Amino acid sequence: MFEELTQFLYQYKNKQLEANEISKLKDDFDKYKIDITNSEYFDKYYNNYLNIKGYTYRLDDRAMRLFYTFQEAVYSIDLAKLTRDEDGVLLNSIVYTLVLCDCIDEYLGNSIDETIKQKAIEFYKNEQKRVSAENKKYHMYQN
Repeated sequence: MFEELTQFLYQYKNKQLEANEISKLKDDFDKYKIDITNSEYFDKYYNNYLNIKGYTYRLDDRAMRLFYTFQEAVYSIDLAKLTRDEDGVLLNSIVYTLVLCDCIDEYLGNSIDETIKQKAIEFYKNEQKRVSAENKKYHMYQN
C-alpha cells in the first residue's frame, strides 16, 4: 500500500497542478489517509505530521497552502528517491498525505479540527525555537 501511495504522489514529479486540480484528488488522498491512520506509522510519524502541518500555515491563502504543500510533497519524495533514502520516501509519503488531506479539506471549505491545527502551529513554532537555539549554540563555538 505504501509503495502505491508513493507512486501516486511521484507521478506528479514533472507536472504542476493548481489547487483546484489537486483538490480533485481528495478521494484518493482520503483512501490513503484511512490506511495510514490504521497503520503503525501513524503514531510513529505523528510529530512529523504536526511539524509539516504547522509549517504550512506560514501561508495564509488556502489555495497557495495546498499548491505549495503538494509541490513540497512531490519534491521531498523525489529527493529521498534520488538519495536512496527509503525511510525518507516512506516518511514523506505518509506525512505529506496526511497534511494534504487537511489542506484539501481547508481549501474546499470543509470543517477541520481546530485543536489539531493549533497544536500543529504551536509544535512548529517550538521546533523552530529549538533548532534556532541549537544553531546559535553551534555558531557560538565557531567564533
